[in-house]
Amino acid sequence: MTRELSKINERLGVTTGRLLTATLAGESTGLNVYSTEFEDMEAYVDYAEAAGQDAEIQTLLARAQSAESPVVIEQQSLASEIPLGRTPRRGRGSVVEIHVSRPTPGYIEAAMAMARRVCDFVESNGATNARVFRLGYAGLGSGLLMSSWEFGSVRAWGRLSGAWENDPEGLAIASSVTEADPATTIVFSGLYNEIPA
Repeated sequence: MTRELSKINERLGVTTGRLLTATLAGESTGLNVYSTEFEDMEAYVDYAEAAGQDAEIQTLLARAQSAESPVVIEQQSLASEIPLGRTPRRGRGSVVEIHVSRPTPGYIEAAMAMARRVCDFVESNGATNARVFRLGYAGLGSGLLMSSWEFGSVRAWGRLSGAWENDPEGLAIASSVTEADPATTIVFSGLYNEIPA
């Protein structure tokens, strides 16, 4: 069904669709995520309008929600990238690390400063595409922040994991999460692997 959806999306102009599976994500381990990206909200709205009128995608969605479907759709969300005043080190990887956090009221500027610091740190240790998003239309997750970065392999992810424990900057960033008044509080972390289509 994912291949079918990707083909329809390509016909509708979306080339970023990808299927990820949670490999280390606590209670979410084993769940799959299908994600797409759009240049801006206007591009998303154009897609949403086209998809709403497209008989092929509507039929596929009806099949996905039927009793005979091989999948159960648990959630659909929309996230918007937050500009951090930095250019991410571009590149997609087959391993994606995600952290979702709750911003502390009154600390959004500190949260964005920390996000820039984290993105710079992970990219200096082999990650690519480090970004931060605000979750919207995400049920109980609405208003949370989501950070993500990617790796070409699990080994590359392992090297960054070591840097969190051994590099002074990594240790300083990690300890900031346990301060008395942190800028954000982590509510979910997960490691995902891309499933080739």
